[in-house]
Amino acid sequence: MEFTTLNSNNIYTIPVGEYFDKDCESCFIVYSPLANIFYLSLPGDVMKLEEAIKNGQSTDLLNKLLDQSAFKDLGNNEISTDSFCTLHLLLNEKCNFHCKYCYSAEGRSSAELNMDQIKTTLDYFLSSDREAVRDRTIMFMGGGEPVLSWKLLEEATLYAEDFAKEQGVIVHFSLTTNGSIMTDKMLDFMKEHNFTVQISFEILPEIQNAQRGSYDAVAANLVRLSEKGINNYVRSTITELNVERILEMVEHCHTHFPLVKKMSCQQVVDPSYFTDKEKVDDFFNKYFASYRTAEEKANEYGITLRSSSSHLLNYSKRERFCYNLLCLTPYGTLTMCPDVSSPNERDYDSSVIGKLENDSVKFDQTAFARLSNGSIHTIEKCHTCYARWNCGSGCPSSRRVYNAEIFDAICNHYRKMLCHSLIVSLAEKYVKATGRDFYADIKSKM
Repeated sequence: MEFTTLNSNNIYTIPVGEYFDKDCESCFIVYSPLANIFYLSLPGDVMKLEEAIKNGQSTDLLNKLLDQSAFKDLGNNEISTDSFCTLHLLLNEKCNFHCKYCYSAEGRSSAELNMDQIKTTLDYFLSSDREAVRDRTIMFMGGGEPVLSWKLLEEATLYAEDFAKEQGVIVHFSLTTNGSIMTDKMLDFMKEHNFTVQISFEILPEIQNAQRGSYDAVAANLVRLSEKGINNYVRSTITELNVERILEMVEHCHTHFPLVKKMSCQQVVDPSYFTDKEKVDDFFNKYFASYRTAEEKANEYGITLRSSSSHLLNYSKRERFCYNLLCLTPYGTLTMCPDVSSPNERDYDSSVIGKLENDSVKFDQTAFARLSNGSIHTIEKCHTCYARWNCGSGCPSSRRVYNAEIFDAICNHYRKMLCHSLIVSLAEKYVKATGRDFYADIKSKM
């Protein structure tokens, strides 16, 4: 069934009968992302809604679905370099690990930022003269392993705090690290300055040692970090080695790291592995099944489990994937993608949008316009997709890395995960309101 008029008004119909062991189109989610409304509906009721909007009829329900005033400013396809509110400082290209799937491994070198470069960038980023929101985030990441430039990280943090206070801007800090190096001094500093720390960690010992290394050291530091009361979460890369073991990862985390309450399972970006649609479909089918099972157990343990796409519902509605993120590479160049850090990487030249020059930030507005042009309005396959306002057209870097067929297959997975998130949300609301089994009750009514 196609409901083209609803679709053209940003009201989407998603067949979900399979969740209730029925024919796929025996039940639909009606989803209006810009009205923040979604609910279950039978085919006949959806058809009535389609006919009403075609005929210009006014009903209370239709008016609510069409009320998109909260996002009245959307649809303006122009953005500015003045709006960046997240800054990734890629401190270096040095790393003490050799992760098999690392996106920046091609760029490994001794390159490292200096404090003059960082100050110049922070003076721009934290300036109250820019149109960006008052709350701004600085993320220390690779390139390489950021704590290998710890003194630089400390100095940058202290400078940012002082300058932000002077500008009347609120600054937040985060760190992405492999977790192998954490001294007491580092932990005290992160605690004092309210860091959020992401530990890249595969959780299961044999997988960690196979893909990253140093399980014992990272595990010990994760415990220390948690016991210190520093806000943290674990980010695990999902490959063919652990795609069917996410439940085990949740159980191991609960048993060995009981203070860790956030886990993120992100699929690997690997063009050498995802070489055809069949491999993509096989991987993501396993991923989806594994994730769904693990999610139930995580909820029992009080662990928030996220995937590469399960969080789509929580994102602010957006027209493009990248729009407020600025990255300073170890070479003093500026990009909008933290996955691009080195001239040795295939996407580097096409990703640079500016550089530091004469103690100031200089943008290449032509390059910025080209890279920021991709949106749900300019990419044809996004025009009728129900996930468009949640994903913002998908990661441009992945779009460049994968061919169209592979990227489309990954998009299918994102749609599937968004649909799953909607169903889970509906189930949670139903159980809270009635105390009854959502799936059994809906099945009985179909």
